[in-house]
Amino acid sequence: MADAASPGGSEGNPPPTYYKFIGMGLAVSSGIFIGSSFVLKKKGLLRSSAIAGEGHAYLKSKLWWTGMIMMIVGEILNFVAYSFAPALLVTPLGALSVVVCAVLSSIVLKEKLNLHGKIGCALCIVGAVVIVLHAPAQAAVTDIDEFKHFVIQPGFLAYMSLVIVSCLGIVWKIAPKYGKKHMLVYITICSLIGSLSVVATQGLGAAIVRNITTGTPQFNHWFIY
Repeated sequence: MADAASPGGSEGNPPPTYYKFIGMGLAVSSGIFIGSSFVLKKKGLLRSSAIAGEGHAYLKSKLWWTGMIMMIVGEILNFVAYSFAPALLVTPLGALSVVVCAVLSSIVLKEKLNLHGKIGCALCIVGAVVIVLHAPAQAAVTDIDEFKHFVIQPGFLAYMSLVIVSCLGIVWKIAPKYGKKHMLVYITICSLIGSLSVVATQGLGAAIVRNITTGTPQFNHWFIY
């Protein structure tokens, strides 16, 4: 019989508290890798005298490939971070990549960081600190059964349907007319889809960690696929 304290019928054993700090460290490391990768890739583009979207000279640049590898590593760290810490903690820490990119761009690429940029970086740092101080110690989902329990709730299903319909409408109707003039169009699409991908990443990561740490089979459950 399913444990009343565990909505999805899992064993109900919460993960250790230190998982939060592991996830936080991974998220910060991810931000550093990703933020640095943008600068290295642009430096590689400039050295190869390639124009964005034209030619493939940058593919011969070791600096560009270093940046690409750093981005891949950063994304992997970000994925693993979701396995250990709540999305509420990991996602805001991703904003640190903006700060890293801005600072390194100013130093390496000699790009001027104006007052508004400095204020934005400061707000990112303050926001990250506030989130770290007040984020929950444990992830809300610890295995695939709990993840399924939350995902099939009517509220989330309604939200997911709204996101999908909205994105399709923006892609087909709004983006062709206004996409080239207003970057908010594509930012909106990325943000909406990202809200769903974060949820999926959290569930998959939690299932992997549970399978490895406790030996409880997770990949024999159809919902994970």
